[in-house]
Amino acid sequence: TTKAFLPRMLELQNGH
Repeated sequence: TTKAFLPRMLELQNGH
């Protein structure tokens, strides 16, 4: 489940 959490944060930062 953590695997979906890490990429989620990265995606949010990328969109920033």
